[in-house]
Amino acid sequence: MSQDQIGSLINQLPAGSAPVKANTETKTAAPASPAIEQKLALTSKGKDIPLNTAQPTATGSRYLQVGAFRNAKEADSIRARMILMGYNAEITKITVNNVEINRVRIGPFKNDDELNRSRTELSKAKISSTIVR
Repeated sequence: MSQDQIGSLINQLPAGSAPVKANTETKTAAPASPAIEQKLALTSKGKDIPLNTAQPTATGSRYLQVGAFRNAKEADSIRARMILMGYNAEITKITVNNVEINRVRIGPFKNDDELNRSRTELSKAKISSTIVR
């Protein structure tokens, strides 16, 4: 796979939080379309696994992903911002096409009301988010 194809795939990863800023060392990922996100998930071992496309139940734990970054410092910055807003934020590292990505997620949310209230609050703060399991 060429470097341009890899960059294109990385740019399709869900980003979410405040507008993604690129620095001189690395570029950050752009939001992915929901269709791409529902088709495949990459594990840290790099294997494609089909996602369950059924709607989550009210009892299932769900998260809001507010960013995905190559640069760990950028991910930590967004995580700190989420903590200051009162959310339980965590960073998970995954590898996509031999590139380490730092995902910033908040949650878990036990019900739709809590998830939607948080998503609305983030939207008012100009932070985009994606619902994930």
